[in-house]
Amino acid sequence: MKRNFSRGVILACAALIAAGIALYGTVGAGAGQRPSAAHDFATGQSLAGQAYFANGRLEYPQDIASQIDTLNLALDSCYTSHGATKVVLPDGSWTYSDPGSVAQPACAGAQDAVNAFANGPKMAGFSAGIAALTHSFWACMIGRGVVPGIDSDAKVDTSSDAFKSGAKSCSTAANAKAGVKSP
Repeated sequence: MKRNFSRGVILACAALIAAGIALYGTVGAGAGQRPSAAHDFATGQSLAGQAYFANGRLEYPQDIASQIDTLNLALDSCYTSHGATKVVLPDGSWTYSDPGSVAQPACAGAQDAVNAFANGPKMAGFSAGIAALTHSFWACMIGRGVVPGIDSDAKVDTSSDAFKSGAKSCSTAANAKAGVKSP
């Protein structure tokens, strides 16, 4: 799949990661991807585990991922049991088709639980903790010419061998710079 990234997309991606808004299954009537806990900047170790980059993808501590999975499963079950249908979007995230708007009000409590976790102290701590790691990754990608600088409108093919190779090497470099170890 060929994806084009412009300056705005890169800025938006960096902001989302840095803000920890990428709750990897951010369900509800919304969409999803991934998140995680408080971090020690000196060691890169989180209180709940360890976040790291692997082939350009940010991986999260298991306890956070488990909480997200549990909340998303409950929300998904609620929506589908009330007649909504999951609709997968081209970027891999999803939303729901809710004919008659029955599921949304019926699942407000489950959605509130997802939102509370996404906006809560654990995610805020995680977001602050991964700032140095994500900055290192994107600085590497820009520095190696894998993605254009912030002021560029150039497009990027994320399916290219050059992009994949850059994402892999920048993952390793960012992890090392932030002091985190990937499995």
